[in-house]
Amino acid sequence: MSSHLSTKSRIARRILSSGYQVTPDALDRLTALGEELAAELVKWLSSRAVRGSVVDASVIERFLGERSQRSIPHEEEAVAGHDGVATEELNLTVLKPTYEEIRMEGKAEEFTVYRVTRFGALWRITSQRGLPLRSLREILESGDEGYAVCEVREVSKGDGYYRLRLEDPNGIWTAVASARDRSLSEKVEGLCSDMVVAVRVAAKGGRLVVKDVMLPDLPQSERPFKGPDVRVCVISDVHVGSSRFNRRAFEDFLSWLSSEHEDLNVRLLLINGDLVDGVFVYPGQREELEIRTLRDQFAEAGRLLARVPRRVEIAYVPGNHEPVRRALPQPPVHADHRRLLDPEGRILFLGNPALIEVGGARVLLFHGQTMDDVIQSSMRFSYSDLRRTAGEVMEVLLRSRHLAPSMEVTPVIPWREDHLLLEEVPHVLATGHIHVAAFRVYRGARLVNSGTFQDQTKLQKGVGLEPTVGTVAVLDLRDLSVRFERFA
Repeated sequence: MSSHLSTKSRIARRILSSGYQVTPDALDRLTALGEELAAELVKWLSSRAVRGSVVDASVIERFLGERSQRSIPHEEEAVAGHDGVATEELNLTVLKPTYEEIRMEGKAEEFTVYRVTRFGALWRITSQRGLPLRSLREILESGDEGYAVCEVREVSKGDGYYRLRLEDPNGIWTAVASARDRSLSEKVEGLCSDMVVAVRVAAKGGRLVVKDVMLPDLPQSERPFKGPDVRVCVISDVHVGSSRFNRRAFEDFLSWLSSEHEDLNVRLLLINGDLVDGVFVYPGQREELEIRTLRDQFAEAGRLLARVPRRVEIAYVPGNHEPVRRALPQPPVHADHRRLLDPEGRILFLGNPALIEVGGARVLLFHGQTMDDVIQSSMRFSYSDLRRTAGEVMEVLLRSRHLAPSMEVTPVIPWREDHLLLEEVPHVLATGHIHVAAFRVYRGARLVNSGTFQDQTKLQKGVGLEPTVGTVAVLDLRDLSVRFERFA
């Protein structure tokens, strides 16, 4: 007992002497993890130049998430893989936690604090654009023109104008924008409720007139990239268990993946959510299920994935059809389902979103539930037009610098650390969910949606959504180019 207490005391002294506070629960966990790991944690905090922070369960979770990695030592020469195919070695590192410890009490104050914190973070990102920012109140009282950062509450269209309700720390303000300015109209119609934006407004006759709208956005950068001669396959929305699961297309994909094409060299398979169809996900789903229990769905998915050749690593992010909490961020699927899916321990189970580094490229995996919010909240997008606009929908997430620019549909956990904030821009943003394959490059960042292996459902037909079935995105790590393979 005394030895345990002395270890605990030494860890506490190390943390406190380094300029940090530590909660009792976090100290207990660090004691269980050991002094060596606690010393690593202090170095990790110091490397981020953060002083006076409180080390709690969320900090430890993030530290362990960034620390966890699976890597194969890099060699100069390509080596023969398990299947006899010449492959270059793969280095994969997990950079985000898996969110199992995130909890909320359900108090209204939690959401208030989250929104204030979210606004402050996006204000800081927007301020990096170099705009001379002022408050809406200051602009209105001065009677002149200026820039302000605010949150969009509502946008409605009148006869020749738009009415916007905008919120900032000083209150809620009403502004108008001309619908006759085509460029401005496109920007206004792309706005979603809850989106944090910068507006250029003029005070005229005691009211605010919007002249321009800007998202936090990305810096101008082409960011040239050169990586290893390795390919990564990205799939999503397989929906094993659904009567609309296109088994033939998926088995054709598995056969292709197992082939020994010299130019293939796929070393990693990323499954970006909705591997299984789940149960009780939406009303009437039972009538559209071919496999009606979660246990059997995961077991069948496991039998299919067992055909993935050994040279290919597998990582799996949950979506809205997996049996995990609905609110973002989401933890990996439960251990019971992992054992059914992956009895041999081959799969790397990640949370949603997940940030990984592979071959030097930072890839942000996000199933993409909040694209529903963007589509439903803005005037600009519709499900029936996604074949044309899917890339633009993904671009909204990136330019908003937040994976939940609108929170109309998808619940978000009001955690003290916002894991949906895009402080740093990834090389690649990979999404799923909307069942439409798309690729787009925006200011050097690659945006890719991998499509689906589920044929059109009744719900999709009702809203005019035409899925791209049997599509697989293939990311080339040499230059981050993307091509699509079609199995249908």
